[in-house]
Amino acid sequence: MNKTSKSRQRRYPFAISRVFLNVITSALATFLALMFLKENLLRVHFVISTSFVTAIVFILKIRPLIRVPVSGARNKPKKTELPDRRRSFLLLLTLMAVIVFPFLLFLSALIFEPAIWFILIASTASGIGISEILFYIYCENW
Repeated sequence: MNKTSKSRQRRYPFAISRVFLNVITSALATFLALMFLKENLLRVHFVISTSFVTAIVFILKIRPLIRVPVSGARNKPKKTELPDRRRSFLLLLTLMAVIVFPFLLFLSALIFEPAIWFILIASTASGIGISEILFYIYCENW
Protein backbone atom coordinates (compact mmCIF):
# COMPACT_ATOMS: atom_id res chain seq x y z
CA MET A 1 0.00 0.00 0.00
CA ASN A 2 1.28 3.44 -0.81
CA LYS A 3 1.29 6.43 1.52
CA THR A 4 -1.88 8.08 0.16
CA SER A 5 -4.02 4.97 0.56
CA LYS A 6 -2.80 4.49 4.15
CA SER A 7 -3.68 8.06 5.06
CA ARG A 8 -7.16 7.66 3.60
CA GLN A 9 -7.84 4.43 5.45
CA ARG A 10 -10.22 4.88 8.38
CA ARG A 11 -11.00 2.50 11.19
CA TYR A 12 -14.48 1.92 12.56
CA PRO A 13 -14.50 3.82 15.88
CA PHE A 14 -17.01 1.60 17.71
CA ALA A 15 -17.23 -2.04 18.79
CA ILE A 16 -18.19 -4.57 16.13
CA SER A 17 -21.09 -5.67 18.37
CA ARG A 18 -22.75 -2.36 17.49
CA VAL A 19 -22.81 -3.39 13.83
CA PHE A 20 -24.24 -6.82 14.67
CA LEU A 21 -26.97 -5.22 16.79
CA ASN A 22 -27.87 -2.91 13.90
CA VAL A 23 -27.97 -5.84 11.47
CA ILE A 24 -30.43 -7.64 13.75
CA THR A 25 -32.53 -4.52 14.34
CA SER A 26 -32.69 -3.67 10.65
CA ALA A 27 -33.54 -7.22 9.66
CA LEU A 28 -36.33 -7.46 12.26
CA ALA A 29 -37.81 -4.08 11.36
CA THR A 30 -37.74 -4.91 7.65
CA PHE A 31 -39.18 -8.39 8.23
CA LEU A 32 -42.03 -7.02 10.37
CA ALA A 33 -42.77 -4.27 7.88
CA LEU A 34 -42.90 -6.64 4.94
CA MET A 35 -44.98 -9.11 6.94
CA PHE A 36 -47.57 -6.58 8.15
CA LEU A 37 -47.77 -4.42 5.05
CA LYS A 38 -49.81 -6.44 2.58
CA GLU A 39 -50.29 -3.83 -0.16
CA ASN A 40 -47.47 -3.31 -2.61
CA LEU A 41 -47.88 0.47 -2.51
CA LEU A 42 -47.29 0.48 1.26
CA ARG A 43 -44.22 -1.71 0.80
CA VAL A 44 -42.85 0.70 -1.80
CA HIS A 45 -43.50 3.57 0.60
CA PHE A 46 -41.59 1.66 3.28
CA VAL A 47 -38.60 1.10 0.97
CA ILE A 48 -38.54 4.76 -0.08
CA SER A 49 -38.81 5.98 3.52
CA THR A 50 -36.07 3.60 4.64
CA SER A 51 -33.80 4.73 1.81
CA PHE A 52 -34.41 8.37 2.68
CA VAL A 53 -33.64 7.87 6.39
CA THR A 54 -30.59 5.76 5.54
CA ALA A 55 -29.17 8.41 3.21
CA ILE A 56 -29.69 11.27 5.67
CA VAL A 57 -28.23 9.46 8.67
CA PHE A 58 -25.28 8.10 6.66
CA ILE A 59 -24.43 11.59 5.39
CA LEU A 60 -24.59 12.93 8.95
CA LYS A 61 -22.24 10.15 10.10
CA ILE A 62 -19.58 10.62 7.44
CA ARG A 63 -19.75 14.41 7.38
CA PRO A 64 -17.21 14.86 10.21
CA LEU A 65 -14.85 12.45 8.44
CA ILE A 66 -14.82 14.44 5.21
CA ARG A 67 -12.36 17.28 5.34
CA VAL A 68 -12.18 19.75 2.52
CA PRO A 69 -8.76 21.42 2.41
CA VAL A 70 -8.96 25.19 2.50
CA SER A 71 -6.14 27.20 1.00
CA GLY A 72 -4.01 28.88 3.66
CA ALA A 73 -5.40 26.71 6.44
CA ARG A 74 -2.35 24.44 6.61
CA ASN A 75 -0.41 26.63 9.02
CA LYS A 76 -3.28 27.31 11.40
CA PRO A 77 -3.41 25.22 14.58
CA LYS A 78 -6.39 22.91 14.89
CA LYS A 79 -8.96 23.70 17.55
CA THR A 80 -10.32 20.64 19.25
CA GLU A 81 -12.72 22.26 21.71
CA LEU A 82 -16.02 23.80 20.79
CA PRO A 83 -16.74 27.36 21.83
CA ASP A 84 -19.05 27.70 24.83
CA ARG A 85 -21.90 29.20 22.79
CA ARG A 86 -21.79 26.38 20.26
CA ARG A 87 -21.62 23.74 23.00
CA SER A 88 -24.65 25.31 24.71
CA PHE A 89 -26.51 25.40 21.41
CA LEU A 90 -25.77 21.72 20.74
CA LEU A 91 -26.91 20.82 24.26
CA LEU A 92 -30.13 22.77 23.73
CA LEU A 93 -30.75 21.02 20.40
CA THR A 94 -30.15 17.62 21.98
CA LEU A 95 -32.53 18.34 24.86
CA MET A 96 -35.18 19.59 22.46
CA ALA A 97 -34.82 16.46 20.36
CA VAL A 98 -35.15 14.23 23.41
CA ILE A 99 -38.22 16.10 24.62
CA VAL A 100 -39.94 16.93 21.34
CA PHE A 101 -39.36 13.71 19.35
CA PRO A 102 -41.41 11.39 21.60
CA PHE A 103 -44.20 13.97 21.72
CA LEU A 104 -44.26 14.20 17.93
CA LEU A 105 -44.22 10.42 17.70
CA PHE A 106 -47.37 10.10 19.80
CA LEU A 107 -49.00 13.03 18.06
CA SER A 108 -48.33 11.44 14.68
CA ALA A 109 -50.17 8.32 15.87
CA LEU A 110 -53.29 10.46 16.18
CA ILE A 111 -52.82 12.18 12.82
CA PHE A 112 -51.77 9.36 10.49
CA GLU A 113 -53.54 6.13 9.79
CA PRO A 114 -51.95 3.08 11.45
CA ALA A 115 -50.20 1.75 8.32
CA ILE A 116 -48.43 5.06 7.64
CA TRP A 117 -47.49 5.44 11.30
CA PHE A 118 -46.04 1.92 11.30
CA ILE A 119 -44.09 2.69 8.14
CA LEU A 120 -42.59 5.79 9.77
CA ILE A 121 -41.49 3.86 12.85
CA ALA A 122 -40.18 0.80 10.98
CA SER A 123 -38.40 2.81 8.30
CA THR A 124 -36.70 4.95 10.94
CA ALA A 125 -35.51 1.88 12.85
CA SER A 126 -34.27 0.05 9.79
CA GLY A 127 -32.82 3.18 8.15
CA ILE A 128 -30.69 4.05 11.17
CA GLY A 129 -29.46 0.47 11.40
CA ILE A 130 -28.64 0.24 7.71
CA SER A 131 -26.76 3.54 7.86
CA GLU A 132 -24.60 2.16 10.68
CA ILE A 133 -23.83 -0.92 8.58
CA LEU A 134 -22.91 1.31 5.63
CA PHE A 135 -20.77 3.45 7.93
CA TYR A 136 -18.88 0.33 9.03
CA ILE A 137 -18.33 -0.67 5.40
CA TYR A 138 -17.20 2.88 4.58
CA CYS A 139 -14.73 2.96 7.47
CA GLU A 140 -13.27 -0.45 6.74
CA ASN A 141 -12.87 0.34 3.00
CA TRP A 142 -14.71 -2.70 1.68
